[in-house]
Amino acid sequence: IPKGTISIDLVPIATGLAAPLYGISAPGDTNRLFVLEQKGQILVMQNGSLLPTPALDIQSLVSPPLNISSANDERGLLGLAFHPGFNNPLSPGFQTLYTFNSQPLGTGSTYPTPNAGTATQNFKNVVNQFKMSVTDPNVIDPTSRREVFSVGKNASNHNGGTVAFGPDGYLYLAPGDGGNANDVGPSHIEPGGNAQNLSTPLGKMLRIDPINPTLNSGTSMDAISPNGQYRIPTTNPFQGAGQVPEIYAYGFRNPYRF
Repeated sequence: IPKGTISIDLVPIATGLAAPLYGISAPGDTNRLFVLEQKGQILVMQNGSLLPTPALDIQSLVSPPLNISSANDERGLLGLAFHPGFNNPLSPGFQTLYTFNSQPLGTGSTYPTPNAGTATQNFKNVVNQFKMSVTDPNVIDPTSRREVFSVGKNASNHNGGTVAFGPDGYLYLAPGDGGNANDVGPSHIEPGGNAQNLSTPLGKMLRIDPINPTLNSGTSMDAISPNGQYRIPTTNPFQGAGQVPEIYAYGFRNPYRF
């Protein structure tokens, strides 16, 4: 490979972080960057400087099962999305954001569709809703947490990680295919694996309306989820018997970022 003529300089902006894996700004915000630490913190970079106090610390929620000492552990705090109505006081999504993270079993609600395979579920991946503090714009209120969606997992890898709102206003997420290897073994539906099977949310791109259904009962015709925490778009393509209606597309391995 011939040597090029372009030189690149790396300029440190923040140091001393453990495992920063994502950064995103709130809608219309050009001064702050919310940075995820895999161990369970959201940090704030404001005007190029890292604020000393995390905006949110949920280490006790995501760990266990996160093993910080393992470079191969793909669990933790993985995704963050701000509602499109974040700055609109008339929107049910005002000052609202969503995280995608791992959690121990036995906390909050559980996803009503059976988990893939017959393997023991060791933890779950969860979409949580939070609200910003009413007194500090750089703080996320930990007491405002509402568990929206969760699905159990056996293996620590292939959790996906991104949550993002599309131009249609719905939340998209992709939990990954269940981990382990080769679409066989514990936690995989055989033959064929999870990604090709429409009876499990694993290995899919999912699409939901994460707003509490009580807040848009007069404006949305989408069906309420079995756990009562979100709505399922009627235009999602898989509505047949035994199919997971949250599925928007299928056949994915591990769309960690999209």
